[in-house]
Amino acid sequence: MSVARAWWLVAAIACREAPAPVRPVEAPTPSVDPVQDAARAAESAARMARVAWQARVNQAWRDEGVQAAVRACRDEVPMILDKIAADQGVYVGRAAPRAHPGSGPDWVVDAVKAASPGDPARQGDRMRVVLPMAGQPGCRACHGPASSLRRDVRDALEAEGVTQEAVVGVGGVVWTQAPIAGP
Repeated sequence: MSVARAWWLVAAIACREAPAPVRPVEAPTPSVDPVQDAARAAESAARMARVAWQARVNQAWRDEGVQAAVRACRDEVPMILDKIAADQGVYVGRAAPRAHPGSGPDWVVDAVKAASPGDPARQGDRMRVVLPMAGQPGCRACHGPASSLRRDVRDALEAEGVTQEAVVGVGGVVWTQAPIAGP
């Protein structure tokens, strides 16, 4: 079983009762073009990260409640992203440049400002991808407009020491960069 399918299986099991289904992520198909291979690797890892992130937070919410989901998003997701990075041989991270300037590499901040997430971009010997998280089902429960947050969500955020300003409308992204194989 490929790593991509394994992550999809984990995500599918975790999201079996999630508010919205997640799509499977296919592993990149090898080619003879190292730039295309790196772009596919970066894009695949970004999609895996987004699916795994959402699956873990949804599972925590479903199994243990809102406060556990807040902790999972804040504390566990970075470890999940590190695991994907190690498994895929790419760099993976998350950032919220609009709400937290400096929370990601400069190129991530620039991509978000330029409203160009999603398209692989080459910089030197690396291919980079930035994918938005805010539009994902479930994210808006904590990251939507302050007036739309349920009372239990506001209470859970407060109990975990997370200010509403820190999460409302954050516009978070997952980013990846993959090395381009040399000749």
